[in-house]
Parts: sequence; C-alpha cells; structure tokens
Amino acid sequence: MKYKLAYKLFVAFLLTNIVGIVLLVGGMQYFMRQYFFDFVRQIELNKIDHLVQRLADEYRQKGSWEDLQENQSHWQNLLRLSNASHSPPPMRPPPRPPHEGMGPPLRPPHEGMGPPLRPPHEGMRPPPRPPHEGIGPPPRPPHEGMRPPPRPPHEGMGSPPGHGGDHQPPSFRPPPELVDEMLSIKDIPGPPVKPIPNYPPDPMMIAPRLTLFDAEKRWVIGRQTDLDNFALRTIEVNGKTVGWVGIQRVETFFAPKDIEFIQQQTRGIYISSLGVLLFSIIVTWLLAQHLVKPLRKLTTATQALAARRFGTRVTVKTQDEVGQLATDFNQMAYTLEQYEQMRQQWLADVAHELRTPLSILRGEVEALQDGIREADDETLESLHAEALHLTRLVDDLRTLSLADSQALNLRRQPLNPLHVLQQSLNQFQARLAQQKIKLRANLQTKEVPYLAGDSDRLLQVFNNLLENTLRYVDKPGWLEITPTLTPTFLQLDFIDSGPGVPDFALPHLFDRLYRAEPSRNRAQGGSGLGLSICKSIIEKHGGEISVQKAPEGGFWFKIILPVSSIKNENN
Repeated sequence: MKYKLAYKLFVAFLLTNIVGIVLLVGGMQYFMRQYFFDFVRQIELNKIDHLVQRLADEYRQKGSWEDLQENQSHWQNLLRLSNASHSPPPMRPPPRPPHEGMGPPLRPPHEGMGPPLRPPHEGMRPPPRPPHEGIGPPPRPPHEGMRPPPRPPHEGMGSPPGHGGDHQPPSFRPPPELVDEMLSIKDIPGPPVKPIPNYPPDPMMIAPRLTLFDAEKRWVIGRQTDLDNFALRTIEVNGKTVGWVGIQRVETFFAPKDIEFIQQQTRGIYISSLGVLLFSIIVTWLLAQHLVKPLRKLTTATQALAARRFGTRVTVKTQDEVGQLATDFNQMAYTLEQYEQMRQQWLADVAHELRTPLSILRGEVEALQDGIREADDETLESLHAEALHLTRLVDDLRTLSLADSQALNLRRQPLNPLHVLQQSLNQFQARLAQQKIKLRANLQTKEVPYLAGDSDRLLQVFNNLLENTLRYVDKPGWLEITPTLTPTFLQLDFIDSGPGVPDFALPHLFDRLYRAEPSRNRAQGGSGLGLSICKSIIEKHGGEISVQKAPEGGFWFKIILPVSSIKNENN
C-alpha cells in the first residue's frame, strides 16, 4: 500500500509531538513529586522543632536518655505535646448569644406573648388564641397575671423561640472527649491542671515515624530501622550535641490535602497535555498540507512536461527550497521549450540542406539521362562539387551529434596551438590572396605555449574561421590575427574588415544552421554548422569562444585556450 507524503509527514510530526508530550508529562510528574517530597520533608523537619526543644529540656533535667528509654508512655506524651504545640487550634463554634440555651431571648413585652400589655383597667387576660398558632406560651389562668410560671429545674433554661411549652430542648452537655480529659485530670493529685484541648489527629503521620538517637546515633526509642532512612535534626544542650531526632523518609503521601494537591496537579497536567496534543494534531495536519500543496503542483506540471507540453509553468509563491525548486522547474521547462523549437527548426534546416544538393544531383543526372546535357568536364565538376557539399554537411552533422552525446573523442597530445594555426594559414594563404584579403598575423612569441589537445580538431576550428572570412569579408579586405600569451591561457583574436552582420544576429551565430543572410544564399553561405562545430571543439578543450563587433564593423572572434605549460622558445 502506498501512503501519500502528506500522511507520512502528518504521522512523523504527530509521533514527534506525542513523544515530546509524553516525555514532558513524565518529567513534570517525576520532578513535581520529587520536589514536593522535599518540600514535605522540610515541613516535617520544621514541625519537630518543638519536639527537639522538649527533648533538650528533658535531657537538661535528667542528664541522659535512660529514663526516657524505659518510659514509653512519657515518649508518647512528649510526641502528643509536640503535636499539640505545632498543630493549629481546633475550630470552635462562635460564642452563643447570652440567651442561647438559657431560655427564650429577651423580647419586648408584647412580642411572642400575645397582644401588648394593657393597663390594669383594661383587663388582665389576653384574648384566647387558636391552638395552632404556637406563638408564645399557652394561655395562662387569670389569677397568674402576665408573668410566666416557674419551670421545672430539669427543663433547662428556656424553650426555643417559636415553640410551645410541650417541646423540651436538650440539656447542655460538654463534648465527651473534653469530659474524659477533665475526669482524667481531676483524678491527678496536686494543684489543678489546665486541661489540654483535644487536637485533631496527626494528618501527616509524623509521630509514628519519629525516632530518638543518642549523640553517637544509636537508637534510644521510637521506630527501629536503618539510619539511612531518616532525616535527622540535632539536639543540642549548652552547645553540645546530645542526641538526634530522626523522622523516617517516606515515598508516599498520608495527608489528604497532599494527595488532593498531587491529584489536582496531575489532572491539570493531563488536561494541558491533551490540549497541546489536540493543538499539535491540527497544526501538524495544516503544516503537512501546506508542504505538500506545492509538491502536488510540481507533480502535475512534471506529468505535463513528460507529455511534451513544454509551455507548462508552476506558480509557487514561497521563498523556501520548494519555491526554489519551482523556479528551477520553470527554467527547465523554458529550456526544454527552446530546445524543442530548436529541434524543430534543426530538422527543417537539415531537411532543407539535404534536399538542395540532392535536388541538384538529381537534376544533373536526369539531364544526362535525357540527353539534355552532355557528360563533359563542366557537368562532372558540378556533380562532384554537390557531392562534396553533401559529404561535408553529413560530416558536420555527425560531428555535432557526437558532441551532443559526449562521444566526441579527442586524441590528446602535447602541442603548440600556434603551430596548428600556422598550418591552417598556409592552406588558406593562396585563397585569401586570390580574394584580395590581406592577412596580418604575427605568431611569434617569446615563449611557446603547450596544451594537451587534438591537433586535427583545432585545425578544423581554424579552417572554419578562415572559411567564414572568405565568405563574409568584402573584397578588398583584411584579416588580423593576434596571439596573447599568459601563464594560464592563450588568447587568439581574429579581427576582419567586415561588413559583418547586424547586431541582433551576433548572439545567434553559434546556433546550428543559422545564417545571417535572410535569403540563405547557398552560394555565399555554408551549411550553417561551422561555428557550432567550432564552439563544441573549443569547449571540449576546456576553452571558450565568443564573437563581437569589431571597431571597423567586421567580426571579432576571441578564442581562449588553457595552457598546461610554457617553454622558452630557445629550448
């Protein structure tokens, strides 16, 4: 099964985020518990400061730990007293109003007791009320007046407001734990002792984890376990260490508030992690789509390019590597479009170049067959010239095809390019003189350049340039050749008297089958492949060739060849 790139990117980014979130959550939980344990231990150590002080006082009075070691109840009592010292006082109910539990609240004379009191002459009894009202005490006999009757002693000190006399409120009793403490204190002989309040139990379970050690850290009383499991606090008397109080380390929580705090923090971490995960899923999906979108455009454009639709272009506005890839793709498509146009033009030009000599040969042969022309020397010379032209064209086409396929082999050997140029000049000197083209060439240099090259191919380049001079320089004219030698390269300048070609034609002179003359006159121009072959051969030697307009209006060809070594001319 093939998975799309968007899915792969999405899964890769998502897995990375999940692993990061898991590591983050695990690390947060681990360090949170560790730091919280350290925080709790520090609190526990602070809580036993009162016990340390009491134990110091105990040692100061007794001078040793022997009495405490033999009296477990006294140790427990010290722990309770220490717990009471550092524990907060219990929550007490707010003080009751003076009337609470001691009778009904004071009211105005008429509130809750029927109608307002009347003067004696208005009668002594209030009007009777319906029994369901339940407001105030029940109706009184006329002889009792307006004062309520005395209550039995066991009824407490009054009834709650709003209830009748049949309801008996509970009597006041102290809390049972306070009664027990008071009774236990009452039985102790001696002066009265102020009762110790009943504090809530130790929520952090500190007391069962406390142990007393002597100055040499030997166990005295308390929990017996390995000393390494204790966090110790010194007991000093007069600047001397007389013992140690150890609290056993624990890796769990006892206090409900601690457990609740850890649970709340854990829930918060999980909820935050879930939110981050959902956010990362959305962002990852959008990012994957954003990255894949231009690639989809490039895929579609590549398929169109494979179908030979070279006018296809990609529009990508990003400035990253994908945008650079799209720019390079558009440049490649433009180059292929130009090559396609050149290929079509090349085929048309080759067909034209081959058709012309073949048509001439066919006409000459048919004229001979029909007896229109005789097989004399002139006719045979014409046939031979067309055959040579056709041969040169085929050879040039083959040379260019070899250069395009990187199959143009050079028989490299050390040579002096100036000697090769001199050979070419010797071959064309008579023809140049016949065309009244004056040659000015001074090929003598103080040092001799050498390069590893193919003498036959370089001779072909120089012959093509001289042939180009014979075709395009007006008569009379001139050709000047100047060599310039440096330690790294040899420059050859070919400058003629012109007239040359228009400026717009200069960049196309090295194009294949290009002729500057519009009429494409075969009598004046060659095959249009000579300069293309020159460029291929020079580049094969690691050099370069260019053309520009000469000051006199003609051609100015520059050839630069790399020099492998320079020798003195006398050597």
